[in-house]
Amino acid sequence: MPTDLGHQWTDQELERLERRIARVYWEAWDDLEKTVIDYFERFQERDEQMKKLIGTVQNGKEWTEEDYKQWRLNQIGRGERFDDLATKVAERYTKANETAIAYVNDDTPGIYSLNRNYAAYTIEQAAGDVGFTLWDEQTVKRLIIEEPDLMPYYPPEKAVKRGIDLAYGKQQITASVTSSILQGSSIKKIADDLQNRISDMNRTSAVRAARTAVTGAENAGRMDSYVAAAKMGIKVRKRWIATKDNRTRHSHAMLDGKTVDYDKPFVSDLGSEMMFPGDPQGAKPGDLYNCRCSMRTVEKEGIEAEPRQMRVKGPDGRYVLVNEMTYSEWEEWVKSRGE
Repeated sequence: MPTDLGHQWTDQELERLERRIARVYWEAWDDLEKTVIDYFERFQERDEQMKKLIGTVQNGKEWTEEDYKQWRLNQIGRGERFDDLATKVAERYTKANETAIAYVNDDTPGIYSLNRNYAAYTIEQAAGDVGFTLWDEQTVKRLIIEEPDLMPYYPPEKAVKRGIDLAYGKQQITASVTSSILQGSSIKKIADDLQNRISDMNRTSAVRAARTAVTGAENAGRMDSYVAAAKMGIKVRKRWIATKDNRTRHSHAMLDGKTVDYDKPFVSDLGSEMMFPGDPQGAKPGDLYNCRCSMRTVEKEGIEAEPRQMRVKGPDGRYVLVNEMTYSEWEEWVKSRGE
């Protein structure tokens, strides 16, 4: 089944968000590059001298490769200066992480409202004018303050905690440099490996958080429209739509096409009971993080074989059948009826 327009628009928003996040980490490295290079270049000449001593006798003892590596560890990967470097790098990437998460939380209300409106549109295509109102991003942002559980938001316990993030960042920096030294890497490669490992690690984590939050917001918006429809007497079914590629996890591939009533959960092979893809309340970690699935409404049995028309209220107050509208046409129509 092809993806619907709402999901396509959501994917476009996610691509823009991922590009913004990538820029955050490029800028972080640009800010740090000179500091890191200057630190390691200080050791370039001395490091080359000590390496040349391997196999020679120093102070009555042969200078071995292990002696050389230990010297490098003591001089390059330890001490007050190295700790200062690790702190600077960790602090800058912590700041980048905070910015990336702010971007995610700023974008998800728009994703939620887009998909809540799109789900309402699909329901009205089949059921006619039932009185849905349009949601906008600012309304969602305001309601989040009043009702924090309105939609999946980046979980507070997963947000950057400065002390923990800094400590973990410094640990990873030390691990990267130590590993490069023990592998006998050149000074330049030590610096390059540090850049790649720390930048990629942080960027990958932020993108994973963005994808998880966007999927949750997209499908929570749809779910809330299904609930609203039920309150109007329209009970829809929902179908799980998995992304069709070789990166889709087995448990979600098994859910693809699964159809349940709007108020029933999707149950995965991992034991998750999710009201929608990306449901932070019901999904186990293996079903939650980096999920790219969506869901859509499924009309009552038989309705899909009927002509695709909508029942709308005409200027005289009477209901008439018209050809189904595009989403944009429907959105303008809802605005025109003053709801």
